[in-house]
Amino acid sequence: MTQQGNKRDIPLLPYQKEFVLDIATPVIGMVAGKGSGKTYAVVLKALNLAQKNIGYTGLLAEPTYPMITDTLLPTMFDVLDKYKIPYKFRKSPTPNLYIQFKTGISTILLRSAENHIRQRGINAAWIGIDEIDTMRKQDAQAAFETYTGRLRDGNVRQMFVTSTPEGFKWMYDFFVKTPNTSKRLIRAKTTDNPYLPADYIERMYTTYP
Repeated sequence: MTQQGNKRDIPLLPYQKEFVLDIATPVIGMVAGKGSGKTYAVVLKALNLAQKNIGYTGLLAEPTYPMITDTLLPTMFDVLDKYKIPYKFRKSPTPNLYIQFKTGISTILLRSAENHIRQRGINAAWIGIDEIDTMRKQDAQAAFETYTGRLRDGNVRQMFVTSTPEGFKWMYDFFVKTPNTSKRLIRAKTTDNPYLPADYIERMYTTYP
């Protein structure tokens, strides 16, 4: 990423790098185990697309508003502060981020996917839906269709979706059962993250089937 004219050497694991840097595939997805660094990748993906679409608006959605404040924003703020990326945050009436790049400002709307119908008036250059498989299949499909119809602006238009493994749900139907060249799925396991403490993985093995 380039910020204020300087190259940022932001470390990424191989699967995170594939996900973040692929801006050519119209719809890209990542399904990754708990602790694999998915949220970190989501944040960097959003910032990369914001940088490619300076002056335009992107939308980053979680299934619910509490997931925005509890999961997404802490990681977003950590990344912005760590790499000294200038930004402004507006909390109400709806949360927005304004990222300051050398040549202009990009807006990131933070929204709840369960309220996608209320967002039909938005024009966006890129849209991401995190944890899409925690939604019911029909709700995930409805949100995806609504958001796809809002991609009509910017220089690099892309939709991305992510989730932890939740069984054979929307991402399986969309990426695996009906594959084509316009979409790509990246997979990662919890054990693919070498930075996790050993006891974390041990607890996962004893807790999950």
